[in-house]
Amino acid sequence: MRGNRLNCFLPVRIDPTVGLLETLLVIEGKPISLGAHIRRLWRSAAELLGGPLPKTLVPSVRLAASALKLGRLSATVSWPSLSRPQCHVVATEVNSDDVFPPTGEGRSLHTVATDRSLGPHKWADRSWVKDLDLPSGVSVPLLVSGQTKNVLEAVRGNIFLLNKQTLVTPALDRRILPGITRLQTIKIARDMGIQVAERCVALDELFTADEVFMTGSVRGIEPISAIDGTDIRSGTKTLELATHLRRVWFQAESESISS
Repeated sequence: MRGNRLNCFLPVRIDPTVGLLETLLVIEGKPISLGAHIRRLWRSAAELLGGPLPKTLVPSVRLAASALKLGRLSATVSWPSLSRPQCHVVATEVNSDDVFPPTGEGRSLHTVATDRSLGPHKWADRSWVKDLDLPSGVSVPLLVSGQTKNVLEAVRGNIFLLNKQTLVTPALDRRILPGITRLQTIKIARDMGIQVAERCVALDELFTADEVFMTGSVRGIEPISAIDGTDIRSGTKTLELATHLRRVWFQAESESISS
């Protein structure tokens, strides 16, 4: 049973004082899906801290994005010592090969068992990732429930598997991040006539699936080529979904921002 490979245990510990984080792709000076990211951040801030976002956040994001042709924008909001909320925006250029990586360059995942999930909020504290002892050549840790061996999420994205004409992804049960790209991918799949199932996903299902990929707000749809050193099948549906999502992103219009 491949689930026995869970040889790294992670008791996730998050420092909430570091704040909340949103990461966006920027194309031709335009932050992609900005409205959806701001709404998710607003909901987390209201639930966790009962406070509003800084009024300077959206203008700061737009200003930072305006200087980028193709880039990554990280926006952090924190409430130091229960004072007024503060925002910090960092924008960096990215290589075009890192956006919608081709199927032939799939990522390698390494399962990490955890007794706690990261929950439905995107925390800015990522220090725990640096403490992971990953094998050489592994790109991304894959968080798996230590008790049930069910798949949670990758450190930088939501997980999907394809079996014939059914697209399956872990359900939003408050254990995983409700990814913006996750939702967009589900909508695109349904528009393509692909059945979508949101449910618990056992780790072993990934090894027998026709295709496996992950979704994120900067890289888009990334094919998975290996998990714990075991090769994963490749196929054409991942590329089709990625092509549709890429079209949506590159043709996106500016959004109005409202909570």
